[in-house]
Amino acid sequence: MAITWPSPWWATVTTCGCAVAGVAAVVGTTFTGHADDVHGINDLLVRLRLRDTAHLRDVLFERIWTVPGVDRTETYVSLGEMVPKAIDVLLIDGLLAQVQAQP
Repeated sequence: MAITWPSPWWATVTTCGCAVAGVAAVVGTTFTGHADDVHGINDLLVRLRLRDTAHLRDVLFERIWTVPGVDRTETYVSLGEMVPKAIDVLLIDGLLAQVQAQP
């Protein structure tokens, strides 16, 4: 499966705390991305729309990692969107079919 442009990439960023605003500003103005402040071992969850892995490398090494205080990043690629199943409708239809099948 080929990754097409623009591909959605996700990155988690761990900082010393002082870099959160700097990373969010870089992401928001440069890469048509979005950064959310999250709780846990990471400080930010960043969504990026990138051309390819070379573009990802540029964003990480030349932009995000140049912000003072960035300690660590992890990246993920989205392979596609999952369509949610209507579980409640399927469950009700199944139960209704069972009731109707009873004598």
